[in-house]
Amino acid sequence: MLSNIDNASKATVTTLVNIAMVMGVVGVLYGLKLIKDKSNDRENVKMSQILLSLGGGAGLIIIWFVITMIVETAGGSSSDIGRQQSF
Repeated sequence: MLSNIDNASKATVTTLVNIAMVMGVVGVLYGLKLIKDKSNDRENVKMSQILLSLGGGAGLIIIWFVITMIVETAGGSSSDIGRQQSF
């Protein structure tokens, strides 16, 4: 029963990290779309919307990158993200 909880927690953390990465990419792409709309003289696009989309997307990608690098620096692989260590 405890091994199922371990597998579920690992899957949950991995899923959340992957969702953060995908949402980050979508946020950056949306920011780039807003830049294109702004260059076509669309009136209701503000610079704050563009910067928020690009910054938020980049922040979510950075979360994914930092978690992956911490795990790999500690000697694990990307499949070890979310797994509990047993000593």
